[in-house]
Amino acid sequence: MIKVICSILGLMIVFISFGQTEFSGGIYNNTKWKKENSPYLITGDVAIFPDVTLTIEPGVKIMFNGSYYFEIRGILIAIGTTTDSIVFSSNRAVPQKKDWIGTKLSNVKNAKACFEYCEFSYADIANEVECCWDADEIYFHNCKFHSNNVAMMGYYGNKIYVNNCEFINNTIGILDGDKIISNSSFIENDYGLYNSSGSDAYNSTFIRNRIGYHGMRGVINNCLISENDIGVAPYYTNPDILHIIISSNRIGVQIQGLYNNVPGTVNECKICNNEIYNVELLNNVNVNLTTNCWCEQDSLKIAEKIYDGYDDIFLGIASFGLQGIDCENFVLTDVVIPTNFKEIEYEGDNFKFFPNPVLNILNVECINCTSEKEKNIKIFLYNSVGQCVLVKTVHSSTALNFDLSSFRSGIYFLNILYNGQIAQHTVVKN
Repeated sequence: MIKVICSILGLMIVFISFGQTEFSGGIYNNTKWKKENSPYLITGDVAIFPDVTLTIEPGVKIMFNGSYYFEIRGILIAIGTTTDSIVFSSNRAVPQKKDWIGTKLSNVKNAKACFEYCEFSYADIANEVECCWDADEIYFHNCKFHSNNVAMMGYYGNKIYVNNCEFINNTIGILDGDKIISNSSFIENDYGLYNSSGSDAYNSTFIRNRIGYHGMRGVINNCLISENDIGVAPYYTNPDILHIIISSNRIGVQIQGLYNNVPGTVNECKICNNEIYNVELLNNVNVNLTTNCWCEQDSLKIAEKIYDGYDDIFLGIASFGLQGIDCENFVLTDVVIPTNFKEIEYEGDNFKFFPNPVLNILNVECINCTSEKEKNIKIFLYNSVGQCVLVKTVHSSTALNFDLSSFRSGIYFLNILYNGQIAQHTVVKN
């Protein structure tokens, strides 16, 4: 850090400028990259060697001067804050996708990476993991991925945990499988998830992608899938689709059962107002859709939006009914995320939001608040372009309600500053 003191007309003016650090090559000893030495300009490939830890302070910017790798064979701890994120990006004046190669967790015993409040942009593959089995945990919490060719890629034998993350304007948000995705948003990507096998998505949104979720053998639970060309597309067969909203897509969900001739289940979903088809069958396997609702009580009109064996004799038949779930009162309510990963603990579990989607009044309830934790909760509501549209400080209450009746329909992000941490959830305004 450089401090410059000038005197102008008797006034003392202090300018503080932070330095920059050029780096390439190996990291052979435990090292800390500090904000005061940021930005770190990467001028060649970087490797963290086994049994070595690199800790990156909040606010550090890692800017790549070319097509270079950042390889993790040891441990990377990159934990930013809500106000001081850690940035991995291109150093070009006019950045583009594929300006730098990306970070990679190598298949080395005990290799590990923790990313919190990090931002990745303009990479070819922003985060890649190498198969199989030896590497330790990797997780992403409150991270942003934008303008990458691929934001996240690879299998490595363990589940990868992705929580409270944003994927915006990438060619592919997540490629390959074995992910646990929660409270995350996929907006305006070519593919939200692509060729995904065994990836689960909970409490998340897929909006204005070419394809929202392309995969098999996973679970989509309590999600909103809207305004995509195709909401859910199969990768050989379908994931299990449970209690989600599939609306306003060109095609809502495509169903296929090539994997042992068994398609994934579609249960208790609200499948409505998709432009061409609500459901499109792709092979001759019959499917049961009787537990879902269609925002329609006329069976002929429902059948018009289901493409099956009545339209093409080489396809199976989709059974549907009028006695499924109640569309009018359908709400998304956060589900518990199945995980044995002890390092991820986020405060979102302490809050209950309902109804979601919301038409008028949004209720927010603190479930496990103590008298001390009830104090000085701050609530921020942001619209889909990042503008803060509501701020409220709560001093001594565990139950709140907000009148959103005058707000425009769309996606909102609710942030709650609570006990020194932040809980983030997606709210849908009808």
